[in-house]
Amino acid sequence: MESGKFLNRKKDKNKNIKKNKSNITLIDKKELFLYISLFILVIISASYFLFFQDSYELYSSKKQMFEVVKNIRTLEKHIKSNQDEIIDIVNKYREKTGKYINSSEIFDLNRGEDQLLQERIRREQNISIKNLLGEILDRKNEIIDLKNKVKYFENLLPKPHIVEEGENHFGIAMDFLINNRKIDKETALKLVERTLLFDPLIPGFKVWNFYSNGEFGSIITQGLASISPNEINRIEKKKITNERDIAVSERDKLAEDLKLLYLKRKEIINQIGNLESEKSSLIERVGELSDINKKIIKSVNSVFYICQKKAVLKKTGFIKGGFFKRLKMQEIPPDRFSKSIDLRDVDYIKIDNSEFSLLQIRKISIFPRFYKKGLDFTVEFRKNRRVGFIHFIKKEKFKNERILIAVE
Repeated sequence: MESGKFLNRKKDKNKNIKKNKSNITLIDKKELFLYISLFILVIISASYFLFFQDSYELYSSKKQMFEVVKNIRTLEKHIKSNQDEIIDIVNKYREKTGKYINSSEIFDLNRGEDQLLQERIRREQNISIKNLLGEILDRKNEIIDLKNKVKYFENLLPKPHIVEEGENHFGIAMDFLINNRKIDKETALKLVERTLLFDPLIPGFKVWNFYSNGEFGSIITQGLASISPNEINRIEKKKITNERDIAVSERDKLAEDLKLLYLKRKEIINQIGNLESEKSSLIERVGELSDINKKIIKSVNSVFYICQKKAVLKKTGFIKGGFFKRLKMQEIPPDRFSKSIDLRDVDYIKIDNSEFSLLQIRKISIFPRFYKKGLDFTVEFRKNRRVGFIHFIKKEKFKNERILIAVE
């Protein structure tokens, strides 16, 4: 009976041990490591505080100071990570509910002001949305804890310089050494030249400067800025990489362009020789075209005609008609109109009776009949009708036209 109870108690004890082990495994290893590191650092800091009272002399070397600042950087990194998570959660909340939560206001909530958010969580019926709001609250509380730890470590350090618009690391470091630590300018320059400076600086960054026993150091933390020094560094590196890639691309393109230009130059030189030989041909051709152009201009401004006895024109079939039909001009090949006058220079045609073996010229007619005597042209006789003249009144009407002149 007693042995049975003993065995039961032993089993219960083993169960409790296993339960405790399972609970330990639930602790976030990263968070445990962080807390252990912070605890050790607090002990080290407290021990230094027992020996030094002046905050500027808390650390005997810049290495020790930098270790503390690096821990601040780690905490700021966790703060930024939580802030990013809150932004993602807020976006998910907006997508699901259509309601807007200002994530920047959540970052600024203190523990008392988060009661409204807790009340919203309590009233929310949808489990998934309730969980989202709970995650926001958890991340917000973690940010508050991390910020308190940052403040604690900052209180152990000398007062930092808060970066303002237009400042740079070199200027801040020189100002600290010359005006704060009363170092002469030449020595300050030498100290700063041996120090790794960070640029560009963003307003809100905190610059932690250290000087002791001729040793100077300076390091940057995110501070009040919305972006960390590491992120700035990545952006600048990416910018340099992009600029380098663009420069390489432009260099390769320029080389290709130069190659094309060389080939083009060679081609042009070859073409120049051909152009020289073509030049004389073109000059000759231009002269020919000029003559052709003159002929065309003369043609469009001239009237072409055939002048013959009326009987001959009827016999050759150039005009046809009879007793009951009016005489009409027939279709005649253009090359048969061998005579012409340029109406720009002359506005008449002279007809002599001797050309047709006539004693006198009794009548002169023009075909086609749509040219009207007295309106478009006139006929004049001289020397007792041995000479006749056709005067063109409306010269534009006769330009580039072909007519028959019937003489009786």
